[in-house]
Amino acid sequence: MLQRITVAISLLIFSFSYFAIINPIPFKPKPSGKIVQQKDAESKTEKKEQGKYTLTFDEVETISPDVYKAVGNVRYESEDILLTCDTLIYDKNKNSIHSEGNVAIDFKDFTVSGNMLDYNTEDKTGTIYDAMGQEKSGDYTVIAKIIRKTGEDWYEVEDALFTSCNSSLPSWSLKVSRGKFHINHYAYLHNPRFRVRNFPIVYTPYLIWPIKPDRSTGFLLPTIGSSNTKGLSIGTAFYYAPKDFWDATLYYDYYEKAGNGFGLEFRYALTERDYGYFSGYYISDKITDKKRWYFNAGNTGEIGGKWKYLLDVNLISDADFFRDYERDYSKGTKGNFDSTFFLTRKIYDGNLNFILERRVEYYDFNEKLTQKAIPKIEFRLPQTKLKWGVFLSLETSFSEISQEFLNANEISYYRFDFHPSLEAPFYTPPFIDIIPSLEIRETYYSEGWDEKETGDSVLRRQIVGGLAISGPRFFKKFKNSSKHLFEPFAEIKIESSHKKEGYPLYDEIDVLDSVGDQIKYGVRNRFYAPDGRLTSEIEVSQSKNYDYPLSFSNEKTSNFSPLVFSFKYWPKKLFSFDLKLSYHPITGRIEDRSLSVSFSTPKREQFFRFSYYYSNNPSVNTSIFKAKYEELLLNASLRIFNGKCTLQPHLERDLVDNKWRNARIIMWYHGYCFNVGIEAGRREIGYFRDTSFRILVSLKQVGTVVDLFGGSEELKY
Repeated sequence: MLQRITVAISLLIFSFSYFAIINPIPFKPKPSGKIVQQKDAESKTEKKEQGKYTLTFDEVETISPDVYKAVGNVRYESEDILLTCDTLIYDKNKNSIHSEGNVAIDFKDFTVSGNMLDYNTEDKTGTIYDAMGQEKSGDYTVIAKIIRKTGEDWYEVEDALFTSCNSSLPSWSLKVSRGKFHINHYAYLHNPRFRVRNFPIVYTPYLIWPIKPDRSTGFLLPTIGSSNTKGLSIGTAFYYAPKDFWDATLYYDYYEKAGNGFGLEFRYALTERDYGYFSGYYISDKITDKKRWYFNAGNTGEIGGKWKYLLDVNLISDADFFRDYERDYSKGTKGNFDSTFFLTRKIYDGNLNFILERRVEYYDFNEKLTQKAIPKIEFRLPQTKLKWGVFLSLETSFSEISQEFLNANEISYYRFDFHPSLEAPFYTPPFIDIIPSLEIRETYYSEGWDEKETGDSVLRRQIVGGLAISGPRFFKKFKNSSKHLFEPFAEIKIESSHKKEGYPLYDEIDVLDSVGDQIKYGVRNRFYAPDGRLTSEIEVSQSKNYDYPLSFSNEKTSNFSPLVFSFKYWPKKLFSFDLKLSYHPITGRIEDRSLSVSFSTPKREQFFRFSYYYSNNPSVNTSIFKAKYEELLLNASLRIFNGKCTLQPHLERDLVDNKWRNARIIMWYHGYCFNVGIEAGRREIGYFRDTSFRILVSLKQVGTVVDLFGGSEELKY
């Protein structure tokens, strides 16, 4: 135990020696070869010549030739500084200034006040005693016995205190014996003591502290935690930012029981339109006795000004990697990992796309389904108006597809798909819309697929005729100019073929919309605000199929779908309410219901999202699936206690099994120059369950300085 504590404290003190600041991309892109100098705007005052100055005062005394003493409301201004004080002695031969009493000197980017100043106007250096200095934007303050200007934007301090708090007793500070700093870069401090109020917390003999507002190279503060499965864990990182257009972060994690983990993240922005990243992590896991890793990369860019591309790569060693080494619930429950390269350009009114894609879906630790389309070439034409009011849309593609099922034999085949659609809307009379449509899909497979056996080539042809009718519409306009619209509607589809099997399944092209001959009908009510904005909608609808049943209950079936009632309400742009109920035609009960409510502030700094879903499907085989499903979800970020605290609940509750799938509460307290965060959570992913807590402290102009976490993990079968 003592050894674990010693390792943690040693890394913590070591990390304090060189801190870093990280900003997310996009950052400044790589500069082009040609640099264009921009002319400064013309100033309303003439620029002063070198060595010129102005001096105002109440009284003046000549002490000796070229030595003057100014007294009372003294103001000295040159192109470099602005100085005010009670008394000033200027020696023209020595180019020196000595001032006393209420001294305040502005170096443009740094302002210092004190009791006494000695300054040389030729080399532009000087010393201020009993001084307090502040960066021009107020990001940090320095209080010192001596502040010495040694060069352009360079300063030295003795017996000093650094802080980003503007108060007589700062919430946090760094007390140092001596040091030097550059206004927009780093502070190099000797014997710094990190203090909370007046209490010293951490000491290190030397510290390089970033005070620049942008990204800076250095060590990130380590994260220290503990769990019952991996033991003590310490995460460290080094951030490297040599240029504005790229940076890199190296990670090293120590797990007492799992071993050593290594990671890398590299980010770049070659131009404003060409930027990306790649990252990876590797650990030889002693717990599972397996080599575990992940790699992902992304890039967006252009080629030749006409082609645009997108790269998204996601590779992983096993399905449980994120569950074991990632606290994010959405990543921990992820089961599919897709990688895509997408290249596109406009041709006429459409897009020509070249695609390489790989999809992996995990069913267990190593059992997976791997699907590839290398290449996939497609042309997409959005709905385009032809003659006589007819609209055409087209999707056509060629793909070479391979699939490997659960590490078994691989199948591969070619697929060609041709899919045009025609619409000819009629808007006469104006109170009714009639839109007939014709959809043709012809797909060729070099190999068919039936009952897990490949076969000869297959040609699939499907012709779907459709008719959509909305109206007749009835309007009522109110005195305040708001409006109510009522309209019935019907959507009819008739298919030439009802065959659904015998085709390999890869994407939406293969999942033919073969639902039989069907009609959907209903009524719709819409309400509009005086400004024409849609504020609410009420809809009741149902479908009838003439070939297949749409509702099931035990051994009974019905060709009618559930009757669906939908109510949507948007009183304001940032608020929404959505309610949906489904009435089952066989059981005579409401078997499905859902409710969602959300709102946010204009800048999205606060939001609230609540959703509830219930389903009771009497046709489900309960030995395999659950017939009843009920869940509650809540996500929010709310400012409370006059903005001093932020509450962020993230809750997912299974109301059938009466358990939390994910429950996480984050509370932040916002001080003037610091933030303190406390996080507690619990999640369940299948048989895996873990509980965790986390404590974070973030300082203004510094970032996170404390990141401690812990918890427990268990598998329940």
